[in-house]
Amino acid sequence: MKKRRKRPRSVPLECSVAKNWLISGCILTISGAAFFPLALYEYSKASPAASWPTVTGVIEQSRVSTASSSSGTLGVSSSYHPDVVYRYVVNGQEHLGRNVHLGIGANTQSAAQATVRRYPVGQQVSVHYAPANPVQSVLDPTVQRRTFTAVFCTGTALGLGLFFLDIFRKVRRKELWG
Repeated sequence: MKKRRKRPRSVPLECSVAKNWLISGCILTISGAAFFPLALYEYSKASPAASWPTVTGVIEQSRVSTASSSSGTLGVSSSYHPDVVYRYVVNGQEHLGRNVHLGIGANTQSAAQATVRRYPVGQQVSVHYAPANPVQSVLDPTVQRRTFTAVFCTGTALGLGLFFLDIFRKVRRKELWG
């Protein structure tokens, strides 16, 4: 005799204990899945620079640039970026570079001012350049802490979101099938 599978109970999702797990899981999974690849891309761009060859360059311009944006309810917000331009020569060809750091950097006024103070106009600097493409260069090849933080936070959000969706699946199965 075949064992008959019992029918699931009718428990609307609105009344379900599992609803919060579903909502949290979806939000975390979607946000983690959207931003984790971007954070990994920024990390992968920044990490090989430490092994690039170096040449001596000269700072041509060093100032803080400001970008303002306005949103209806939040008002006007400003972000600050160090605008550092340096000149360097690789294999007899002169290049201009603008990258102080690779990866995700700070956009506060104090961080931008500190970078500008570190690279005054006329200062000789060590420029790291990509051997395959000398146009790609950077002054500080270390991966920024914000890049690590972005990878960690977005990876954690993705992992927690999938974990919460698994809890939702188990709780919902228990609600419906007993």
